[in-house]
Amino acid sequence: MYIMLSYPADEVGNELISWDMLDEAGVDPYTDLLTEATYREKFGNDTAHVFPNMDYVQYYKSFGEHIEIIFANDVRKILNYTQNVLCCDIHTRFRSKRLLREAGAKTVYGLDDLLTSPVDGSGHNEQYGLLGSNKATEDSVKLFPYDCEAIVGRIAQGLRERSGKQIEVMVYGDGAFKDPVGHIWELADPVVSPAFKSPSA
Repeated sequence: MYIMLSYPADEVGNELISWDMLDEAGVDPYTDLLTEATYREKFGNDTAHVFPNMDYVQYYKSFGEHIEIIFANDVRKILNYTQNVLCCDIHTRFRSKRLLREAGAKTVYGLDDLLTSPVDGSGHNEQYGLLGSNKATEDSVKLFPYDCEAIVGRIAQGLRERSGKQIEVMVYGDGAFKDPVGHIWELADPVVSPAFKSPSA
């Protein structure tokens, strides 16, 4: 299995390395493809993310013996290694899948193409699949919510009946701010709010 990571950070700002480290190493993230060996040679083994204190490269390698990590920011670079691709990006997923298909990839899926219908009675999300899911336990995930309009409507009605006030109710995903320490843009969900009920609605 080949895992290609963007660098110095993913699309929402989770850093593998800092821009200063790139500058010091003379690496151009717009053109350079790095193997894991080159990555370690240039940046060493002290690349743990500031919040979970986790080395993401080491974490992904722990999934099995036959995993190779590469680093690039042109999604088509993965085709040097495999023609079957699962795109795990969020906001750039449509472009990534298009570029890969145009470049001749044999099979291209996104997280939004997986678990769009139940598998053996499992949960699912018809619109987003696994996109926006979060780890719940070692063998389960919480899927991004769907069909929330009825829920927010009932909550808004209940609040209005009990308080006499019209209160806005929403199912809220990630916000839209950049953490000053970890440099993460809190935009990891496919949409900020999958459902809301405004006072005037």
